[in-house]
Amino acid sequence: MYNFISNGLSDFAMEFTINHFLDTLAGNGRSWVGLIVTLVGLVMMGVGIYKVGKGFVSDRAQTNWVMAIGAIVLGGALAIGSGFELLQGMSEGVLNEVNSMGTEALFFSQYLPW
Repeated sequence: MYNFISNGLSDFAMEFTINHFLDTLAGNGRSWVGLIVTLVGLVMMGVGIYKVGKGFVSDRAQTNWVMAIGAIVLGGALAIGSGFELLQGMSEGVLNEVNSMGTEALFFSQYLPW
């Protein structure tokens, strides 16, 4: 009996490592964030469609058309795009731009008098 329990615990201990835990947590976190971003996109689309409809129907309502259409477009991008991957791609683009600006600034520094 003791041998069975110790073998079972050693198998569990070998499968449960911090790397395995963090990999699983990262994978689950990506899917959770993706679902939340998709939900936010759907809500943005709903609010944008409501604002556009309200602007067309009511003659007294003041509608910010740029915000309403922007909410529909951005919400659609977040809902249809796979959420987390869209945000990750946008952040990688910003990182590449910042890195290129940093290298260009270093090349520009040779022309400064100080």
